[in-house]
Amino acid sequence: MKNIAVALDLTNSSTILIKQAKVLARVNDAKIWLIHIAAPDPDFIGYDVGPKYIREDRADTLKQEHKHLGELKNSLTDVGVEAEALLIQGPIVHTLLDEIDKLKIDLIVIGKKGHGFLHRAIFGSAFDEIVKKVHVPLLVVPYLED
Repeated sequence: MKNIAVALDLTNSSTILIKQAKVLARVNDAKIWLIHIAAPDPDFIGYDVGPKYIREDRADTLKQEHKHLGELKNSLTDVGVEAEALLIQGPIVHTLLDEIDKLKIDLIVIGKKGHGFLHRAIFGSAFDEIVKKVHVPLLVVPYLED
């Protein structure tokens, strides 16, 4: 095992996932890839269309997420664990699975929130789709929502 991906939502629970990945990375001399899939920009927001304040707000959000991801990466590299951080915009499942293939990931560490039936019925579950479609081992870490 040389490449471990940690799928992060950048909530406080992300540190639980990173802690698990750090143990595995040290034992296996593996690299950790911290991956956060940010929501794609709405279709009506582009470089030439949409209100400027909406584009600026979205840009600020992405900057904050990028900064937080960098801090999480530094928390690993500061203790001698090789790590990279990726913030990618796109549909969660498709984008994550593409990155897993590109990076030749051997294991995915992913969190499982306890959403109820109604939430899953209305919004679906990225977690369920990832489990159905992924072709590498998963370490599922249950945690409470923030």
